[in-house]
Amino acid sequence: GTKALFDSKLSHVDLIGEVESSKPDSLQFKFKEKLTFNLPFKPFVNLSGKVIFTRDVNTGLISYSREYWDQSVVNVLKSIKFN
Repeated sequence: GTKALFDSKLSHVDLIGEVESSKPDSLQFKFKEKLTFNLPFKPFVNLSGKVIFTRDVNTGLISYSREYWDQSVVNVLKSIKFN
């Protein structure tokens, strides 16, 4: 997982708008977040995007998830700042 990669006290996620359910087996939401890396000098990036969850219609459990960023990975890494 990513728990050791980020500083949870300095990282933050905000939902943008409502959680949407356009189909019985799908949920999605938009987000913006600040991710602070657990490294010396506490480098961080700001990014936004959306997450789509697919649910099993029989159990209601999430069977698949995918995160899309509004920015390319290269542009996010180029935007690294330091606390």
